Amino acid sequence: MGYSIRNERFRYTEWDDGKKGVELYDEIADSAETHNLAADSSHRSIAENMQKLLRATRAVPASSR
Repeated sequence: MGYSIRNERFRYTEWDDGKKGVELYDEIADSAETHNLAADSSHRSIAENMQKLLRATRAVPASSR
């Protein structure tokens, strides 16, 4: 199963908690999501921040959201 989170510019997705892959797309520059930036070293900090946000969000029980 995959989980995604987005902000005003990027969408970040993890498949099976990242074990089966991660995706990072720049929704402004690449709205068709054709260039996965997750492995691009120039986007590493963005991917790490999005990962932290996704995992923090998933840790909150659904009834508290």
